[in-house]
Amino acid sequence: MNAIEMQHSFDRKSGLGLDTYTVQKLLNQAQDLFIDRYIQDYDISEHARKKLITLVKNYSATPDATGATNISVNAVFVDLPSDLRRPLQEHVVDSSTIIKVKPIKYDEYNINKDDPFKKPDSDLVWRLDYGDTSLRHELITDGVVSIDTYKLRYIKNPTDIDIFANTSCILNTTDHEEIIDIAVSLIRPSTEN
Repeated sequence: MNAIEMQHSFDRKSGLGLDTYTVQKLLNQAQDLFIDRYIQDYDISEHARKKLITLVKNYSATPDATGATNISVNAVFVDLPSDLRRPLQEHVVDSSTIIKVKPIKYDEYNINKDDPFKKPDSDLVWRLDYGDTSLRHELITDGVVSIDTYKLRYIKNPTDIDIFANTSCILNTTDHEEIIDIAVSLIRPSTEN
């Protein structure tokens, strides 16, 4: 169903006759809540994976050269897609070798950076989240691995539902009614006062 049809369905279900801007705002909030609901169980539920399948996307990037802001001399930065919501799987390529990427926290980095049994090696690259002017990952190697490409499969943020431009929800059409029901539930508590 397109954005205007979603508005009409919302109007029927809510019976409130809200203005288009308010309905659009509620539909977008509902779309985000819908994604949050299923993203929690994505790794353990096939049902959740099917609900979000239209949001799964691939990305590939070449790392930036090292610079003064790197946490380690063996670190490079990679820019992330602007629509990234949640990483699902990631790895790097050194020549033709695929190497796992392990997300770590800064305290893990500080504790393990000098431990020869826990630090990155030829089979593992560490990844720290970083944001200066844009969302980036900092990839830390053992100093021998040279990252040619960073590959990411992720759940993207959807485009906003725009009733005025008739930009439809990109989630499965079978889920649009559920999104509308969530939008209606958002307005009901404030109308009962």
